[in-house]
Amino acid sequence: MVPIEGTGSPARVSTPNTPNSCSTNSVTGETVCVANNTDIYLLTGTALTKTLTSSSDTTAGFSGGDCQNCGVAVNSTRNQAVIQIGYSSARSGSALQFLDLGHNALGTPVPANNEVSEDILWDPFRNLILSPDEGDNYDLFQVTTPLGVIPDSKTVTENSNQVSGVDGEFDSAGEDCSTGVALATDEGGSDLYVVNLDQVKFSSGTWSAPSQLQYFPEFSGLSAGPCPVAVAPGTTHLGIVSGEFGGATFAAIELPSSSVSGVPSVLDYAYATMPNTPDGDGFSNGYDPHTTTAYTSPNSGKAYGVMASWASGEPAYVGVIDLKALLAAPRSGAHTVDPSYDLIKNNVVRYVATF
Repeated sequence: MVPIEGTGSPARVSTPNTPNSCSTNSVTGETVCVANNTDIYLLTGTALTKTLTSSSDTTAGFSGGDCQNCGVAVNSTRNQAVIQIGYSSARSGSALQFLDLGHNALGTPVPANNEVSEDILWDPFRNLILSPDEGDNYDLFQVTTPLGVIPDSKTVTENSNQVSGVDGEFDSAGEDCSTGVALATDEGGSDLYVVNLDQVKFSSGTWSAPSQLQYFPEFSGLSAGPCPVAVAPGTTHLGIVSGEFGGATFAAIELPSSSVSGVPSVLDYAYATMPNTPDGDGFSNGYDPHTTTAYTSPNSGKAYGVMASWASGEPAYVGVIDLKALLAAPRSGAHTVDPSYDLIKNNVVRYVATF
């Protein structure tokens, strides 16, 4: 647990098995972490308050490895979480399982026809779960469950869209939920798939919407190409894209400030290199699931990207990036931040030690 703003010191939370990802309810402050096996950990602050067991009975496989529980996303408006799991009864060998945090109760798994994404996203306004997978299929799961009821296969519908022309493979989902502009990254390529969910149409288990594969030539310099993507919730319409398994490069992206008619696009982006960490090591992006996210500060209202550096083999430092300041930084090219511009001295990047 690393305080990014305010007071407090980093603290370690001991868990029985290795967790791979966490998500927090921003209203209650409760955190859900999932382990590589079937463990689900519920945390309040630094206290492990409850351990649950998912229904996973096999591993799901990704380019970054295998897992039984493979990720988690919390919907704060419903006080529920959704977990990606390996599930042998599903055609894809994977499923979604929902967790009601008010009662610590798990629902029955929702088998997926297409393998779940490494990083899913739950849009609370449209009740859609975004799941772009490594087979370049972008799934949208419609959740029609009433509030207070745990979603299951009777109230969750999988809709698929096989996208052609992807250079590599889809890796993770992102969205500006205030406008419905959704994203998927293209691991191994240089594109972002940009979708207008405000104009999505569903038909017989498929979906369509105005969309495009937008090309970013600088993204070929990201380690493994664009892999994680995250948009800061709220009204800033700013996000972050980075690589994985090493590398120090990343980009801030600017999305439309309101809903669009037709095909959406990223309006501007700034490609940059993270400075060395305070111990003198070069920054190194983490592994899968991804170690990059974004948030909006409750204190300043600014949008920040957050990236963990794994240069020492564990996340020794977290880099916090002022996304608007990065977009405003001097550039040496159309979309490249001038490498002579000191991101730390100019308060664009700061580092927080994790221990």
